[in-house]
Amino acid sequence: MYPYPNPTQVELKIQIPAPVDFREVRSLNSSGQALISQRESKSIVIGQLPAGAYIVEMITGADGKFVEKVVKELDQHGMGMHFV
Repeated sequence: MYPYPNPTQVELKIQIPAPVDFREVRSLNSSGQALISQRESKSIVIGQLPAGAYIVEMITGADGKFVEKVVKELDQHGMGMHFV
């Protein structure tokens, strides 16, 4: 299970191998604080976050947790934020 594209400017999609009981995806800052949480969604919009490194947790129904580091890039206007 992994998020892509990485790095990204707006949205991360989650590649999920079948059959995985996918439950939630969360974006965390470097302190482990949850910034965004999406239940039963295979994508997460991070465009509103400042550019930088984040941790993405992908939670499955069997108490499984997959963790990946992702990079939020500046948008095409050189801004750290992008609104959709």
